[in-house]
Amino acid sequence: NSKLKRMSETVEEHTTTRRPTRAPEWDLGTLVRECLDSAAASYPIHGLVTRVWVDPRIGPLTGDRDAAAAAFTAVFENSLDAFLAARRGGRLTVSALLEGDQAVVEVMDDAGGISELAADQLFKPLFTTKSSLGGVGLALPMSRRLLERGGGTITLRSENGRTFARLEIPLRAGLPRV
Repeated sequence: NSKLKRMSETVEEHTTTRRPTRAPEWDLGTLVRECLDSAAASYPIHGLVTRVWVDPRIGPLTGDRDAAAAAFTAVFENSLDAFLAARRGGRLTVSALLEGDQAVVEVMDDAGGISELAADQLFKPLFTTKSSLGGVGLALPMSRRLLERGGGTITLRSENGRTFARLEIPLRAGLPRV
């Protein structure tokens, strides 16, 4: 009985599948601004104009805040890296709309865009266009996986010198996708 009790306690201590009864709520607009401010503080770009708009119908979210923060940070830092490479300022615009049971966040920068070849590869681990800047090609693939685990996703496209990132984030916590 004592061995069985110790085994049961060990399993209980190391279980990672327990979830809180209710995930904590968080505000999308606040998180976007925090991530953007944090990223921008590391990138001194003269002439950068940022705008953030969040649909007021998007209430508190209970999905994975950390996954969303990682994805926003990856997208913002990639955009800011592009501005640094272009050696100029420009516009970085973030807008969030309510679509069904998800918040859809569109991030647009006019830093010059990315090639079609690179766009097809950006979500492959270890692919990077910024090896000279120290990039290792993990932020975007990891962000996509984190979002997909909770029912969201991230996509990128580029046209006419602008890059568009679309992040779909579930409003409510759910079971992770396996």
